[in-house]
Amino acid sequence: MILSIVRCSYYKKNTQAQSVKETEVLGNGVEVIGPIIGPNISAMRNYGARKAKGQWILFVDHDCNYSIEKTLKILSVIKNSSNNFGAFSGVYKQATNSYFQKSYDRIQRLWVLKGLHKESRRPLRKANHLLGGCLVVKKSIWQEAQGFDESIGWGGEETEFVQRIQKLGYETGIAYSLRTKHRCDIGFFGFLKRAWVQNFNRGFYDIKIFQKEKTYKVKKIASIGVIGASALVLFVSVSMVGFWSGIAASMMTKS
Repeated sequence: MILSIVRCSYYKKNTQAQSVKETEVLGNGVEVIGPIIGPNISAMRNYGARKAKGQWILFVDHDCNYSIEKTLKILSVIKNSSNNFGAFSGVYKQATNSYFQKSYDRIQRLWVLKGLHKESRRPLRKANHLLGGCLVVKKSIWQEAQGFDESIGWGGEETEFVQRIQKLGYETGIAYSLRTKHRCDIGFFGFLKRAWVQNFNRGFYDIKIFQKEKTYKVKKIASIGVIGASALVLFVSVSMVGFWSGIAASMMTKS
């Protein structure tokens, strides 16, 4: 088996992660596990990964569409090269008319760009910031890293997991050819929730964001499109308050 696709579904509190559908074998060395429901995204991913028989695992969120063909093509190139990639993700392709969703999409793209390295090894560019909705991880490396930390809240679990993979000596990257359609459409309060929760958890669990080897200058970042100034200022402001609140809450918990 080459690839196991783990489809994560909706959160279901006070329950163990479980699949709502039997594993489906598609042929060409591909199987689909799920949809899976569970108390959090990390629990769902770990459940699917434990059942996975593929050499690689593609973790897909319920609001993302994926391309099996493109994923297999990337894996074929990696297999026939000397690259040491242990995980990579695609990039989101959005189709929405929501002002706040568009603003959040562009902020996500800025975050991905800020984690890129100078070094590019086809078909991937080395990167520190990977998107969880279309994340591909080698099964043996998931096992070596002991999976996702289910105690870490939403917004920090993916970054912390990627950092553990890197500490084990594996490279991580971005595949621009793996464009994943993201069907999420948030409004004002969803926008604020993401700014607050993701950064609160990063502060609470002391998850550092890599700043080294940034190569994209302002003019290149600006080329992705103009972010509404008011939305950007609002997001950054709420993010900072959430981050420092997380640090304060962590200190109070430890004292």
